[in-house]
Amino acid sequence: MLLNVVDSTRLLDKYGIPLPQWFCSNDRQELLDAARILRKPWALKLASPDATHKTEKGLVFLNVRDEKVLASHFDELQRKAAGLKVDCTLVQEQLYGTEFIVGGKKDASFGQTLLFGLGGTLTELYKDFALRVTPVDELEAKKMIAETKAAVFTKPEGFRGKKASEKALVDIIVKTSRLLEENPRITELDFNPVIANEQGAWVADARIVVENA
Repeated sequence: MLLNVVDSTRLLDKYGIPLPQWFCSNDRQELLDAARILRKPWALKLASPDATHKTEKGLVFLNVRDEKVLASHFDELQRKAAGLKVDCTLVQEQLYGTEFIVGGKKDASFGQTLLFGLGGTLTELYKDFALRVTPVDELEAKKMIAETKAAVFTKPEGFRGKKASEKALVDIIVKTSRLLEENPRITELDFNPVIANEQGAWVADARIVVENA
């Protein structure tokens, strides 16, 4: 069973895993009213268990700065949502930084496993990951980062002007490990992207699958 966006967010909040400010609704005016409270630019996307690879399917709009444009994108998402099971349409403060992935999977032999690597739309292309069996502490999390090409962004010089906080990434990895350890019903977990810059790291999109009760 795939957790909906509200239940996923509550779970991340419980473990102190950072998220951007967001609001979710199926009512256009309600969403527009909420967006005024959030910092621009906005990201708008469809929250649906039927919608994976949202970017490729045109279910995500980025760099939205105008309310009329936001309303137009909302209407377009409703048209594209025809035939899909929809939780809501989600507007959130857009973050800037490098995209990483933190994932988890319940293995029949090893139990909960944890993954880290470069994220976003190029995850499947790079396939450059570090894997561990939980629990993962701070030292092991640092080793995971160091084993991947993603490590270059955590160096003092960064890469092509982009830097990411190693401390913030380690914090998310360790907290995700604890989340997996304490919730054995989770069979799959996908935080992609985790957006990190020099100031911190945040889970911009979360997909969590649990065993049926």
